[in-house]
Amino acid sequence: EFRRVLFRSSIGFKNKFTMRINYELPFGKSASGLRKHAIAGWQANAIAFWQSGEPITITDGQNLINLPNVSSDRPNWIPGQACAASGQSLTNFLNLNAWQQQPIGNPGAEGRGQCLGPQWRGLDFSVFKDFAVTEKYRLNFRVEAYNVTNTTNFALPGTAISTWTVKDQPQGDRKSIV
Repeated sequence: EFRRVLFRSSIGFKNKFTMRINYELPFGKSASGLRKHAIAGWQANAIAFWQSGEPITITDGQNLINLPNVSSDRPNWIPGQACAASGQSLTNFLNLNAWQQQPIGNPGAEGRGQCLGPQWRGLDFSVFKDFAVTEKYRLNFRVEAYNVTNTTNFALPGTAISTWTVKDQPQGDRKSIV
């Protein structure tokens, strides 16, 4: 089946945005003497980035295809189900009802890189100035702040479904991911 073979690259981010800004602050250009030396020539830099999640592949953690040197298979993906859980959170990232265990001897229909991990974003900021010490030497004063927005970027979630159990609950199948 071609759908199983055609896949996203493991570094194939769907969207990626990076921006770098360098701005010379307009303070003190008309000042003179010590005041000009102190307040003129400052620069501000900002680096911002945002990217969609990294492609991830769900595995079932078992060798149901029964081939040598295969430690886990891909489960069957249920068409129409989204990979992401509704009301996504740190402990509820993937929709576990989107997959079912494949029959023994069947490779499963989960495509490689079918789901996306968490997105990454951040903003770094710096202010700096070069002070002339002598004609040959300069002193660089720099203040830098990383992750100014205090954004937490999480690693990829576990992708191996380790147990397949069915309970009589309205939520349906219960699966756990390790």
